Amino acid sequence: MPPGWRPETFFLFSRGGSDPSGGTENSGYLKLETVRQEISTVPVCRPDTVLAYVSDGEVDQSGRSGTGGAPSKAVYRYEELDKLAELIVGVMDGHF
Repeated sequence: MPPGWRPETFFLFSRGGSDPSGGTENSGYLKLETVRQEISTVPVCRPDTVLAYVSDGEVDQSGRSGTGGAPSKAVYRYEELDKLAELIVGVMDGHF
Protein backbone atom coordinates (compact mmCIF):
# COMPACT_ATOMS: atom_id res chain seq x y z
CA MET A 1 0.00 0.00 0.00
CA PRO A 2 1.42 3.40 -0.94
CA PRO A 3 2.50 5.72 1.88
CA GLY A 4 -0.32 7.74 3.39
CA TRP A 5 -3.08 5.40 2.20
CA ARG A 6 -5.40 3.91 4.74
CA PRO A 7 -6.37 0.22 4.82
CA GLU A 8 -10.04 1.11 5.29
CA THR A 9 -10.15 2.87 1.91
CA PHE A 10 -12.90 1.42 -0.28
CA PHE A 11 -12.43 3.55 -3.37
CA LEU A 12 -9.67 5.69 -4.72
CA PHE A 13 -10.64 8.52 -7.05
CA SER A 14 -7.83 9.13 -9.47
CA ARG A 15 -7.22 10.65 -12.84
CA GLY A 16 -5.94 8.12 -15.35
CA GLY A 17 -3.17 8.61 -17.81
CA SER A 18 0.13 7.21 -18.83
CA ASP A 19 2.40 6.86 -15.87
CA PRO A 20 5.80 5.20 -16.29
CA SER A 21 5.43 3.52 -12.89
CA GLY A 22 2.29 1.69 -14.01
CA GLY A 23 -0.26 4.15 -12.64
CA THR A 24 -3.58 3.39 -11.06
CA GLU A 25 -4.83 1.54 -14.14
CA ASN A 26 -2.44 -1.30 -13.24
CA SER A 27 -3.04 -1.23 -9.49
CA GLY A 28 -4.94 -3.95 -7.68
CA TYR A 29 -7.44 -1.50 -6.23
CA LEU A 30 -11.11 -1.83 -7.15
CA LYS A 31 -12.18 0.90 -9.54
CA LEU A 32 -14.83 2.41 -11.76
CA GLU A 33 -13.12 3.10 -15.07
CA THR A 34 -14.28 6.03 -17.16
CA VAL A 35 -14.16 5.54 -20.92
CA ARG A 36 -14.62 8.73 -22.93
CA GLN A 37 -15.59 8.21 -26.56
CA GLU A 38 -13.55 11.17 -27.81
CA ILE A 39 -10.42 9.40 -26.54
CA SER A 40 -11.09 5.67 -26.98
CA THR A 41 -13.72 2.96 -26.62
CA VAL A 42 -11.21 0.47 -25.23
CA PRO A 43 -10.66 0.30 -21.44
CA VAL A 44 -7.10 0.47 -20.09
CA CYS A 45 -7.47 -0.91 -16.57
CA ARG A 46 -6.91 -4.53 -15.58
CA PRO A 47 -10.35 -6.15 -15.96
CA ASP A 48 -10.04 -8.06 -12.70
CA THR A 49 -9.90 -4.76 -10.81
CA VAL A 50 -12.82 -3.04 -12.59
CA LEU A 51 -16.17 -3.00 -10.84
CA ALA A 52 -17.92 -1.27 -13.77
CA TYR A 53 -17.33 1.20 -16.57
CA VAL A 54 -18.72 4.73 -16.79
CA SER A 55 -18.95 6.03 -20.34
CA ASP A 56 -20.65 8.38 -22.75
CA GLY A 57 -20.97 5.60 -25.34
CA GLU A 58 -20.10 2.00 -26.09
CA VAL A 59 -17.22 0.27 -24.30
CA ASP A 60 -15.27 -2.31 -26.33
CA GLN A 61 -14.61 -5.09 -23.83
CA SER A 62 -13.76 -7.67 -26.50
CA GLY A 63 -10.03 -7.02 -26.35
CA ARG A 64 -9.71 -7.17 -22.58
CA SER A 65 -6.68 -9.25 -21.67
CA GLY A 66 -6.60 -11.49 -18.64
CA THR A 67 -10.35 -11.95 -18.42
CA GLY A 68 -10.26 -15.75 -18.57
CA GLY A 69 -13.64 -15.71 -20.29
CA ALA A 70 -15.18 -13.59 -17.52
CA PRO A 71 -18.47 -11.90 -18.38
CA SER A 72 -18.47 -8.29 -19.49
CA LYS A 73 -18.69 -5.59 -16.84
CA ALA A 74 -21.68 -3.29 -16.48
CA VAL A 75 -21.51 0.04 -18.30
CA TYR A 76 -23.14 3.08 -16.69
CA ARG A 77 -23.73 6.48 -18.27
CA TYR A 78 -22.37 9.61 -16.59
CA GLU A 79 -25.87 10.80 -15.80
CA GLU A 80 -26.75 7.60 -13.90
CA LEU A 81 -25.49 8.96 -10.60
CA ASP A 82 -28.17 7.24 -8.51
CA LYS A 83 -27.25 3.82 -9.91
CA LEU A 84 -23.54 4.48 -9.41
CA ALA A 85 -24.17 5.58 -5.82
CA GLU A 86 -26.14 2.37 -5.19
CA LEU A 87 -23.29 0.32 -6.62
CA ILE A 88 -20.69 2.07 -4.46
CA VAL A 89 -22.79 1.74 -1.30
CA GLY A 90 -23.41 -1.93 -2.15
CA VAL A 91 -19.67 -2.55 -2.35
CA MET A 92 -19.07 -0.75 0.92
CA ASP A 93 -21.83 -2.80 2.57
CA GLY A 94 -20.31 -6.03 1.22
CA HIS A 95 -23.12 -6.88 -1.23
CA PHE A 96 -20.87 -7.03 -4.31
